[in-house]
Amino acid sequence: MATIRARKLADGTVSYTAQIPIKRDGVQVYQESQIFARKQAAQAWIKRQETELAQSSTTETAT
Repeated sequence: MATIRARKLADGTVSYTAQIPIKRDGVQVYQESQIFARKQAAQAWIKRQETELAQSSTTETAT
């Protein structure tokens, strides 16, 4: 499950870290994260990445 964490920077602005961990059999096998200035951008990135990862994992299991 992806998460978005807000972080207040030294200059007072807020950045958002989007993180996508993938676990199989209780073991983390993949993690991806990226930092964004806007929460909407982080949400859009998560949606895109999760779709891409789901498509790649279905082709992996089919072979």
